[in-house]
Amino acid sequence: MHTMHTAPVRRSFLSLSALLLASFLLMTLFPSASPGAPYILLTPRGGEDSLVHESTSSFQASKKLASLGISSAVSEEFSNIGASLIDLDDKDAALVRKSGTFLLVRADILFHAAPEESGMTFDPALDTPWHVAWAQNAGLTAGITAAQWNTVLVAVLDSGLNDHPDFSGAPIRWDLAYNAITRTAGSRSALADENGHGTNVTGTLAGSATGIIPSAPLLPVKIADKSGSAKVSDLTAAVDYLVGLARNTLPGKKIFLNFSYSTDPSDSPDSALQSFFEELFLRCDEVGMLFFSAAGNEAADLDRKYVYPARASARNALAIAATDTAGLLASFSNHSAYAVEVAAPGVAITTTDKSGSGYQTVNGTSFASPIATGVAVALWARRAELANWQVRNVLLNAVDTPLWMQSGGTALSIAASSLPVIAGNVLRPARTTDTSFVTNAKGTEPKAVGLVPASENGGGGCAAATAPAGIFLLLIPLVPLFRRTGRQTRAHKARKSL
Repeated sequence: MHTMHTAPVRRSFLSLSALLLASFLLMTLFPSASPGAPYILLTPRGGEDSLVHESTSSFQASKKLASLGISSAVSEEFSNIGASLIDLDDKDAALVRKSGTFLLVRADILFHAAPEESGMTFDPALDTPWHVAWAQNAGLTAGITAAQWNTVLVAVLDSGLNDHPDFSGAPIRWDLAYNAITRTAGSRSALADENGHGTNVTGTLAGSATGIIPSAPLLPVKIADKSGSAKVSDLTAAVDYLVGLARNTLPGKKIFLNFSYSTDPSDSPDSALQSFFEELFLRCDEVGMLFFSAAGNEAADLDRKYVYPARASARNALAIAATDTAGLLASFSNHSAYAVEVAAPGVAITTTDKSGSGYQTVNGTSFASPIATGVAVALWARRAELANWQVRNVLLNAVDTPLWMQSGGTALSIAASSLPVIAGNVLRPARTTDTSFVTNAKGTEPKAVGLVPASENGGGGCAAATAPAGIFLLLIPLVPLFRRTGRQTRAHKARKSL
């Protein structure tokens, strides 16, 4: 009995061994590659004080990648800011991170804008929106000449811009307008706003009835689609385009970027995304730009949560929270003692809508950001001698009560009272029109940016150990064999025990 049944069992084990060996050989010869993902490669500058422009071509990027053993080809080059778009699998992405040659960030990370409609009615012939009265009462634009307005330009990075009677007299630079999604420049039709957010935001700046700086030149830049979401890759393309304009087409122009978007709050920091934004801010600083962004609408404390670009720091960037009509922190607004520098009106903001003729009243830090931008634009138009970082300094000083004192339930302890007054405060535009105040608030020039090195795993990301898909595909046919061999072995043992 024992001799008769040993051969089949041995043959089964030999078959199993042969299949396992074949599986190993197939995996060795034809490894199952993880699917590629789009990344932005951003070449770091020489240091935080280095403002030397170093254009990085796709050939140079490819050469650096080849030195790491990576053969992936660059699919798009952003030469004005030294960045490239490329698809990398997990293995190659890990090699790039480990090398420190580039800053690496996923190109498909999304930014969102989430305004809320309040449903109020508005008649421009009878009513003045409260945020417009807020600016007018401060004399925000009083005495600024057409020549002074012509020294500034506001790039609105949003979902596009639709025609509206309120924009009929606005100095909008349609000739330079840019669709960063399609990479199309100078096409007015390419800027059609299907979402409406861009038309809302632009109305708070340039609307004749709803804007606080209707005489300031604006440049629409489409970076968000119909859903209202924007990708890192399209934001990169937009900044690359604008930096190129500043260097080659509009030298000397004082350019503002308003980006009324943010990532969703996270419990952990993303050092790769933070480093990416700080390097991006540095590219803007090289040509004298200021970058304003929305703090977000999740009522989160950004000293404990992480939202980008708000959590990224630079001398030419500001994150803006929202206040209500009483000047208090809006219930939905993200806030922080450190990460959110300024707060501006963001509740019951009446502005132009995407229909082409109507108005709507909305809430959100999306609208606080352009309003703070508008205050800075008027300041810089009036005071040409200021550097971009001095404009930021003036806004940081032109504030009132710290937001941490007004955020619900925050205890005013000795520790809290020692927090810096310049962080997260309610903007008072009248101070920016006061010559003596502005002179005293200029401050000392800070470093260009505080860079945060990316961690080896890209920062903030979790890597789960998973077997290559090929292993599972090759092992599936072996399951019946395992079962059959197991049954034969058990039967053999049972017979042997008899």
